[in-house]
Order: sequence, then structure tokens, then C-alpha cells
Amino acid sequence: MVPMKSLIRYWPGVALALACGFAFAASPSSPPAGNLVFEAVSETPVEIFQGADARFTYRVRNTGTSPIRIQRIDPAPPPGSARFEPAELAPGATGRIELEKPAIDALGKQSFAFHVYSTDAAARSVPVSLPVFVGSAYVPELPAIDFGVIRKGHAEPKLLEVTSFEAPSLKMEGIIEKPDWVLVEPVPGETGKDPQRLMLRVSLTKNLPLGESRRTVKIRTNIQTQPVLVLQVATNAYDKIQVSPAQMDIGAIHRNAKIVQTVDLRAIDGKPIQITKAEETGENLDLSIEPCGEGCARLSAKVKTANLKPLRGYVTVQVGSHGETIKIPYYGLIVKEGTMIKNLGVLDANADVRVQGEVKEQ
Repeated sequence: MVPMKSLIRYWPGVALALACGFAFAASPSSPPAGNLVFEAVSETPVEIFQGADARFTYRVRNTGTSPIRIQRIDPAPPPGSARFEPAELAPGATGRIELEKPAIDALGKQSFAFHVYSTDAAARSVPVSLPVFVGSAYVPELPAIDFGVIRKGHAEPKLLEVTSFEAPSLKMEGIIEKPDWVLVEPVPGETGKDPQRLMLRVSLTKNLPLGESRRTVKIRTNIQTQPVLVLQVATNAYDKIQVSPAQMDIGAIHRNAKIVQTVDLRAIDGKPIQITKAEETGENLDLSIEPCGEGCARLSAKVKTANLKPLRGYVTVQVGSHGETIKIPYYGLIVKEGTMIKNLGVLDANADVRVQGEVKEQ
């Protein structure tokens, strides 16, 4: 199994906001004091490959003075399943429960909750966990290709090199799932003398939709421990109208701050632009349109900052003069006045980040 690196999952456009005067701590809640005692039998955590089922076993003992019947064990939330025997435990007797969580895709260390329901008068429901570490059989662990902002029909194919040490050679056997605007094919002869390396060529077809697109491609390989290679493909396509910037990166802003974001829409043919409609998916922005030169229209978005909330949505612009509809995503976060905001910018996946700041007592 390939060792897991630190995974940074980010929300585009949101700076790191540290709330002064508030302390946040993660502490597991203590289960109710009952007569059923659970002891882990499986290795903790269970180590599996991405997409595999996780199984974990507990030994359960009745420490009470009366028989206890286990009625059912439910995953919280589903999916998941459990088996247990015997169903009834006499005082001092022990049993066994097996928990199963199917097809886990998220990488890294995680824990899944189950609830054990029984006739124990001291605790009718007791939470137990299935701890798991999900690794990848491939390098990179999270293969992804971002074509960036491109004009439809003008994107050059991109190459992706994937390695696996779980078999003497790595081969692509087929496509399980993909959007109709993505084409993935192996490149023969590009991996040199290393059969554990596979070179993939990723292309965009004429079916590519306009605007921002992020989709998953599932590739079948010959790796038995993890036969599915998951590839993320992203693009932001335009055709007759070029949008700059392609998305509104509002970031973290203080409540009641005055913020206006602008986006320029330029016609590729240089002809005048006529905007017939501009609207957004939520009630976060006040929109207006004004000219910004020949063949250009400027969209201004005044952010409504009265309430603390995340900002996420799309602005849809209909360009009647060119028969094109454009979707512009926006992201942001409104935080309390006085909150310290650190803009981390664009981070490398392997970067170590340390944020220092002063926390004031309330």
C-alpha cells in the first residue's frame, strides 16, 4: 500500500479564517454507561485500498447480572451492515460482532459509526466505531488533470503518468465510467523499461460543455487489490465569449464589509456584446452590467454581507448578441467582524503550512 501523504482539501476562493476568542476542539462523546463492554479484535485501524470494503470485529461481554439480547446494529449513516452472535448474552458471557462498510472511496484515516441496540436497561443504544485507513495502490494517490480555462475545440491533450507497485506490470483494461466529453487512452511505448508505469493521454471531445466542469473517470486496470483507478478531470471552457476571471474568488470577508467583484466578458470576434439576462442561483449578489470597451461588457457583483454564511453559487449570463449562455461560479465566506483572516493563496499539494496569529480572550 502506498503511504498516505497529507491531503489538503480546499474550497476554491475561501481564505483561512481564524475566529478570535473561540476555541474549537474535537472530543469524542462518551458512550452511555452500560453493561455491554466492547473490545477490538481487529487491528486498529483496518487498512484497505480505495474502493474496498472495510470489516472490523469486536468482542462483546455482558458485565451485568441479567441476560442481554442484542436486537440490531445499525450504521450511522448507511450504508453498512453488521453480524453478531450469539444474539443473547448471559451474565459474564462474551459474543462477537462484525461490522462492514462497503466501497470506501475517501483516502486517509477515518471512522464510521454504528449503533448497537439491545435490551440492556442501563443503555438501550451504544455507539461503536469502525476505524479505517484507506490507501491507494497507485501513484499519484489522487490522479487529476486540470485543463484550466480553454477555448472549446482548442485544448491540447494532456499526459498523465501512473505507477503501481502492486503487480509486476500496470495495464489499462478498459473504461468503467466517464463523461462523453473526455477521452482516455494508454500511450504505448511511453513508459520506457518500467512496466509498473502507465502513461495515459487525456483529450477533450466536441461534446465539452461550456463553463466549469469537474467530473470523474473510472478506469479498469489489472491491479487485483484495487482494480479501479479514479481520475478527476476539470476544465473551464468558453467559445464565442471569453470570461476573465473565469470565476469570482470572493474569499473570506467580514460581515457588513463593502465588496464588489467584477468580471469582463469579451467577444472573440470583437463585435458588440448585448447581455439579455444576468441572474444568480442564490440571494448573495446584486448584479449590474456596463460596457468596458469595444466587444466587452463588465459584470459587477456587489456582495450582500449582512449575514454570516458561506457563499457558493453561479451567475448565469445570457449573451443574446452571440447566442451563448455563460455560467460563472463564485465562492466566499462571510465571517464575524474582528475575525483574523489569512489568505494562503494557491498551495502545492505537498506544502506544509503554519498559520500564526494572536487569539484574544473574551
